[in-house]
Amino acid sequence: MQRLLFVRLHASGCAAEVWINDLPVFSVGPDAPLAARAVHEYVFEGVNRIELRVAQDRATLVAPVEPGGAGLVAAVPARAHLRLALVRDGRGIDDDNARVLAERSWAVAAGEAWDAPVVDRFEVSLPVGFQRWRWPEAPVIEAVDGVRAAVRRFLQQTAGQLSRGDAEPLLAISRVRIEETAAAYQRAPADELARLRAHLLRLHVAGALTVPAPGADRLVLRPCGDGRLLDCVLTDGGPALRALATPETGGVGWSLPVRIALVERHIHVLR
Repeated sequence: MQRLLFVRLHASGCAAEVWINDLPVFSVGPDAPLAARAVHEYVFEGVNRIELRVAQDRATLVAPVEPGGAGLVAAVPARAHLRLALVRDGRGIDDDNARVLAERSWAVAAGEAWDAPVVDRFEVSLPVGFQRWRWPEAPVIEAVDGVRAAVRRFLQQTAGQLSRGDAEPLLAISRVRIEETAAAYQRAPADELARLRAHLLRLHVAGALTVPAPGADRLVLRPCGDGRLLDCVLTDGGPALRALATPETGGVGWSLPVRIALVERHIHVLR
């Protein structure tokens, strides 16, 4: 693949998150203010909907608050910047040869009032062809509360399996995600599966895959994908499936974003 579609997100004095086609992609905050990731598996050929969301912290980004719902006064200058660019493989997003497709900025000075969260929506037309992803065809989840218990059980079971070094149930239920991620970056699905399996095994052998079961009081299910998926996160804004960094793991943590669909009451990890 000669060019990769990257999003770079930077935040200072706040937290920020990028959504593409109503899917949360990643966030940055005071603990990690800058990140850049390839985003092929989230985009379509033609018009794509992009959102830059800004709040005082990651927890506010996942809280069920409508835009403009919380009035704040900035204690320090706060700013967020998003860049979407086509980058040559092996180069950085700031490389002179990167083709910038969109940029968006937000800022507030110290002492100024602002409403959180801020949601800046815009569209970008991409001249890049991708296959037809399956998540836009998943059934709409009509009532999140009606599936909350089942999703929580799935996450708790998966946490236990990963902690025991058994990644196969998660890999099986993530088949579509693995196949489509491989297609997005022109890799073989078998190679993508083997790469993920080997990565999880290395973490387990290193003692870095003890995954706490997410409790009901901390689990947040965010509807996304136009109501067809649920993003499984905790109240602090991070993924529900994670192995926290400890001195025993050398300060290395791990997490796996999980966006699920329900088809005939069966859970599938699609992103």
